[in-house]
Amino acid sequence: MQHLVVSDIHGFPETSAELPDAGSSQRHGLQLADLSGRSDLRGDALHDHLFNQGGMSHAVRALREIDGRGCLGIGFSAGGTALWNAVKEGLELQALICVSSTRLRFETSPLDIPTMVFWGELDPYRPPESWNNAVPTCWKTYAGKQHDFYRLDALAAQSSLRSDIAAFVEGRHEAAEYDKWFREQVGEAIREADDPNTVWIPNEVVKEQMARERAELLARLKAEAK
Repeated sequence: MQHLVVSDIHGFPETSAELPDAGSSQRHGLQLADLSGRSDLRGDALHDHLFNQGGMSHAVRALREIDGRGCLGIGFSAGGTALWNAVKEGLELQALICVSSTRLRFETSPLDIPTMVFWGELDPYRPPESWNNAVPTCWKTYAGKQHDFYRLDALAAQSSLRSDIAAFVEGRHEAAEYDKWFREQVGEAIREADDPNTVWIPNEVVKEQMARERAELLARLKAEAK
């Protein structure tokens, strides 16, 4: 599964080397400033452009142009907000992780994909637990951490953030593999059903066979119990 990573307003992460290692060999990093149409902005200036001058809508439109059907999205701060809104407006992702994306507190409904959100306990703008329990699929708050805790923890090899991201991603990999297997089984069953050469066994015959097998099993268990 590919990872689609959107930066925060400060440009973190800037290179693929800084992206969390969560089991993907293909990681694509996007700068929020570029998506917003103002690649020259960073920090407070980019924040103002995003939330007061329509830059966030521009970023969401840019994300919607991406084919994310095989991707897991990871967004840091406002980058997570951009990804969340892009999914609301049609961006297809397998799942979404948002780290310190505190403006999600204004969202009132879950997305139609699995979501995981992470917060620093000392972030004054993080949503209440009632929101966490109602909107995202999963959530976690890190004790004693500020809003931008991820700028260090995402780089630390043994950090809880990296481990938790990896665990969530692994769960999505397993779910995707099961979904692929299930669809293959259903497809094979449909093909067999449509095949005129398929030999159909009457339900009565199946029931009789199961009854015989059950009787044989009970008799064997009874004999072993003596």
